[in-house]
Amino acid sequence: MWNFTKYLVGSDVRRLARWPTKVPLEDPQIIEALEAALRAG
Repeated sequence: MWNFTKYLVGSDVRRLARWPTKVPLEDPQIIEALEAALRAG
């Protein structure tokens, strides 16, 4: 089984979020987290 765990890492190299393998990339929680991280700068 492949490990497609997804991590969102901030510009300061801190881990902001983690999603397990079964969460698709198009999941609204991932999109919201990405947009929030981009707004934060």
